[in-house]
Amino acid sequence: MKKYFLYELKRNRLPLIVLTAFCTIIYLLIVIPSDFEPWLMSYTTGEYFIPSSHIHVPLIGLIILCTLVPILMFAFKTDSKQVDCLYSVPILRQKLYLTKSLIGLILVLVPFTVSFWLGFLVTAIKPNNFVLSGFVTAYFAAVPLAVLLFGINAFIFSRANRVIDGLFFIALYIGVVPLIMAFIQALNMDFRDNLVGGSPWDFFLYFSYSPLFYLTFRQVAVVQRAINFTDHRFAPVMFVFAAVSGIAAWIALIMSAKLQKSENAERVSDSKFGYFFLIPFYLASAIAISGLIRNAGVIITLSVICTLGAIVFSMIFRRSFRLKKQDLIGLAVGIGAGIALAIVLTLVYTLLW
Repeated sequence: MKKYFLYELKRNRLPLIVLTAFCTIIYLLIVIPSDFEPWLMSYTTGEYFIPSSHIHVPLIGLIILCTLVPILMFAFKTDSKQVDCLYSVPILRQKLYLTKSLIGLILVLVPFTVSFWLGFLVTAIKPNNFVLSGFVTAYFAAVPLAVLLFGINAFIFSRANRVIDGLFFIALYIGVVPLIMAFIQALNMDFRDNLVGGSPWDFFLYFSYSPLFYLTFRQVAVVQRAINFTDHRFAPVMFVFAAVSGIAAWIALIMSAKLQKSENAERVSDSKFGYFFLIPFYLASAIAISGLIRNAGVIITLSVICTLGAIVFSMIFRRSFRLKKQDLIGLAVGIGAGIALAIVLTLVYTLLW
């Protein structure tokens, strides 16, 4: 594994240099000409305006890297020639996937680290009124969150046999848990409390990207001494969920490697974690949401449109006008679950309002 790791590291040396240079140059081009010195807003109140620290720039860059790099590292699964070549290497597939993941983390964390601290150095030597310790907190909190997000995206993308399917999987899975929590929140009548951060079912807490975005907004406020930022009182739930889902994704990514077959490359992405689940899930969600509209004609129309859309999407996914039995069962389950949930939501709001 050591030899293969060094081989992959050498092979990805140029992407590492390019990503590091790009992230660093972008951040430095923003902070070098910036004026961080606070200026007096009002002689009467003595209020000062503290300019932006631009700490959000490397953090947003980290989020982008955690999305793009897993795709780059596991795109080999979608190319039959690359798969045949790599799977013929005398190394366990679990170790191959682990090596790919470790190289991917290097491609994420090295550019982030170099750009972050060089930008911090430029910021610190300029006159400013920032809480500079906020940069340190942001960095050491962002690194583990990035590792977790990388694992989630890598696992989701690796379920696909084509790049376009992998992109759809990542995009669609972002909303799965938040939608579930939104329905639970609606059934608990907690959605109004969401406006003041009062509900543990707040769907915002369960997006895979929420921890890093939340950290970004929080540290921007901390560094600039903002007093109008209020921590979500259920923010710990978000970080615990991110840790659990991220660790589970890493384990699933490595353990599922031995089940991967080279002949699946470029074929239909029929993983149970893919369209087989996503299409019925979103069909059920769409029908349930349309059920909240208290107009039978509109409900029926929207339900038919959603069902036709799911059928068309299934045909695109299968690349055929003929759907398999499991596809039809999935669509039937989605329609049934959507209607049932719509009825439940309608009864809840009818009885309680």
